[in-house]
Amino acid sequence: MSPTVEFAYDSPINRVTEMSPFEIVHGYQPRQFLDLISMTPHHISMSESAASFASHIHDLHKEINIQIQKATQTTKLIQTCTRRHKNLM
Repeated sequence: MSPTVEFAYDSPINRVTEMSPFEIVHGYQPRQFLDLISMTPHHISMSESAASFASHIHDLHKEINIQIQKATQTTKLIQTCTRRHKNLM
């Protein structure tokens, strides 16, 4: 997959997680395609320590997991109510 296609696929924000797939993986939302240049193998530089970044990603994934669980519970509740309503008719 070309970097442009991957960027286009990973950039939109998901309604459940309220983050893009790119942000979930990398910890930030790029503003434009040129922001990806620093991620290429030719440019190896980090703006913060690896431990701090790993901690940030870990916390981010924890938060996303909670949001997904909430969305799942809400969907389950709606489906249960809908089924009960249809059975009463």
